[in-house]
Amino acid sequence: MGMDGTAGPGEDPGAPAPDTRRRRLADRRAEARRRRTLVGVTIAAGAAAALAIAMIVVPGAAGTPAAAPSPSTVIGTPASSGGNPVLLDAAAHAEREKKGRYRQVEGVRGVVYLTRHGYLVEKREEFVTWSSAEQRWTGTRFLGARPLRPRDEKAWRQTGKPSSWEVDADGGTVTLSSKKRPWAHDGPREPAVHVGRAVLTPDELDDLPTDPAKLETFLLDPKIQGEVLTGQKADGRLFDAAATLLTEAPASPKLRAALYRVLADIASVRTTEEVTDPLGRTGTAVGVTRTSPDMGAYEDRLIIDEATGTLLARVAASIVPPAQKDWAVGGVPQHYQAYRTARWTDGPLPDFA
Repeated sequence: MGMDGTAGPGEDPGAPAPDTRRRRLADRRAEARRRRTLVGVTIAAGAAAALAIAMIVVPGAAGTPAAAPSPSTVIGTPASSGGNPVLLDAAAHAEREKKGRYRQVEGVRGVVYLTRHGYLVEKREEFVTWSSAEQRWTGTRFLGARPLRPRDEKAWRQTGKPSSWEVDADGGTVTLSSKKRPWAHDGPREPAVHVGRAVLTPDELDDLPTDPAKLETFLLDPKIQGEVLTGQKADGRLFDAAATLLTEAPASPKLRAALYRVLADIASVRTTEEVTDPLGRTGTAVGVTRTSPDMGAYEDRLIIDEATGTLLARVAASIVPPAQKDWAVGGVPQHYQAYRTARWTDGPLPDFA
């Protein structure tokens, strides 16, 4: 939305204004809370348990000095779980977008490491991707590593402000530098996205069902996942597949809307309000708990701007880290991707394409 109230670039002039969307979202939340209240004591007990877990990982909880939080580490306030109006609103927003010739995605990805001095640094990389039905162009630029949070910056200063760090990674030791590097470009290549064991081309993406139930069946197909899935493991894999297509694939507006609706129907999705993403923007997180040997228990979360339905970031926020990453406590993001731009456009292509 432009400052004069008119639609900005890439926006639908007929879409509701942000204030209208906020009111609609509030109404949906109120209705969702009313329905969940009728379910009874069982859900209330589950919600209390979830809240107890959240209280363990939220920095600055009652009785603890609340240090100034880093944009990458704020966990936020737990909201009601169950039916998810945030994701349904994002679906409606996605469906209104007009498909162009290219899918343009730009942002920053990061990975967090423990230094030999005991504080955390994040390795950051800027990226840009342009995808059409036939080709894909990418660009990446290393932005340099830096201390993750204010407390890490303080420790960095106390240790002489080094410009490089040795960290453990991938079973060995690597050196991270604070220096930026030039852009590196690749392409054109045939566009494809990996989902489970499948590699989908743009034509195959266009053939995916946009009915949420049929799309869920496809994403959980043993041929895609490699096994028959049930319970929380199925929820985690389904969330990963849908989130991967939303963030990595040149999916059509109708398919993006269906993916959000698939996510909205996952019973174990947890909503967390007032979350700050890695670029310092405030949104609402929706995510599921997943586990892996390398990451322990973590929340795979999407952070969404409720006013616009825009996907801001995907973050792996630690809950119970594995022994080799015992530093990843308090919701530390083990890795993330934050999006500055994610839209359909007719071009022109960037200079490197």
